[in-house]
Amino acid sequence: RLRVAALVRDSLNELDSFASVNNTEEYFATTFRILQEQLGERLDRPAASITEAVLDEPSVSQLFPADLIVELRQFFTLCNQARYAPDSKPGALAQLVPRIRSAIAQLQELP
Repeated sequence: RLRVAALVRDSLNELDSFASVNNTEEYFATTFRILQEQLGERLDRPAASITEAVLDEPSVSQLFPADLIVELRQFFTLCNQARYAPDSKPGALAQLVPRIRSAIAQLQELP
């Protein structure tokens, strides 16, 4: 837990830097890793095994609030779009950072 908390904290800080220079590739790669690490820690699974599909599992829908699952799904979708069909407008990345921080904070507060 401590390793994941430190990695997530440091990675969230990196998002601001990537957003300020509009580095979409690093921004979304980092976002994806944050999601994998935090979800893996909460679900007691290896981070590398975490994909958007985990959000469809019944055990996850029982653990996480529905609005959080919707938000996480949107982040995974944005990460996939950035990977396969990049199209980023300057400033758009910076607007996502507070939403990502909020979703991660919600995950960290769950038992």
